Amino acid sequence: MEIDYLKLTREKVESATHKTYVRALLLLALSVVLLIIVVTIDAIYNPIDYTMLVRERDNAPFWKKLISKLILERKPVLDSLAFLRTILLLCSGLFIVGSITQLHQSGTMAMPRTLGSSDIESNGTDTVFTRVFTKLVMGIILLSSLFFLTLFLVDPVGFSTLGSEDQPVELLSALFYFISFGLFMYTMVLLSKQWNPHKWYLLLAAVFAFGFFIMGMEEISWFQRVLHIDTPDSFKDNRQNELNLHNFYTNPLENAFYFASFVFLILLPFIHENFQLINKRHLLSVFIPSRFILFASAIFVAYNYDMWNILFTQLAFFVTFFILAYYAWLYIRMRSNAAFVVALLILYTISQVLFIVYGDAFVRLFDVTEYKEVFIPLGFLLYSLEVVQRLKKINKKQTYTSIG
Repeated sequence: MEIDYLKLTREKVESATHKTYVRALLLLALSVVLLIIVVTIDAIYNPIDYTMLVRERDNAPFWKKLISKLILERKPVLDSLAFLRTILLLCSGLFIVGSITQLHQSGTMAMPRTLGSSDIESNGTDTVFTRVFTKLVMGIILLSSLFFLTLFLVDPVGFSTLGSEDQPVELLSALFYFISFGLFMYTMVLLSKQWNPHKWYLLLAAVFAFGFFIMGMEEISWFQRVLHIDTPDSFKDNRQNELNLHNFYTNPLENAFYFASFVFLILLPFIHENFQLINKRHLLSVFIPSRFILFASAIFVAYNYDMWNILFTQLAFFVTFFILAYYAWLYIRMRSNAAFVVALLILYTISQVLFIVYGDAFVRLFDVTEYKEVFIPLGFLLYSLEVVQRLKKINKKQTYTSIG
């Protein structure tokens, strides 16, 4: 009797893939269960911050009180209950990353292509920047982060001053957003030159451009201080008595923005690289951040103090930690250039630990978030530049093909 080895091999692979998906789903389910436990702990034991409830006070509905507890900003609590929450969130983050990497092990993901790959194929996971550029950018990010950390430890007052209103850190944040706005306006031009340009891609680029413009203007309060504009009566109820919208709901918007930035700049490229959410030949994959954007953005997740006990903050921190650890292990295993990933992981971990341990030195409780808010727009700036470079590369190939 002749044995069909090809059939046996296929059945073996299908069986392994099935088991891998089961393990991935199990890990994800365990992660969700741990998150539910943490939310339950917060709902029962965490003190209510009634300053978040404003007029409703004790008459506020349960869901609003729960949200108030979940996003309560305060000096980090390091008691036994907080330690238990941290362990649960650490395990949850580990399970999330583990469930995603299971898909890689099942063979559903190919390793990133080199810069010499075809344009559409490579834009889903690979960066289009040169090796010199990526090394330069990562060097600047690591050195600047090390400088900020050292400044905080040596001169907390100088650290606070540098991050105050109209000082270099805030101005850089606004500048990065405005440059991103300009780059996405240029992206719309490049998209319009595509063969059969799709209106939905143009709309997506317009949404990004509009969002970056609004965030840049909000960062500098719509030039209120530059033009010496008095705060209108309708804006005097916001937290800082300034001409901006985000300070009406500072805590909810901050939490939503920081976590959304983590999801887009770090978690999304990691999931896409392992699971390929969008086919690499699809033009929409141009808008997926690369692994380089993940590395360049990761450090902002470690800039926490008054928001450390918030569920979303710790979850983002641990997920990012395990993602960086996974890449460090992967690079070492491949005998590739792992030094910068290991350096990033070490600096990432040390920064968060030192901000918590020496947090009493902060002049303002939220000083560290001002620096978080310069690394986030820097990540978006690099992402915007990456999208432009991808589209220019694609347009150039189309032109060459057309002429040929």
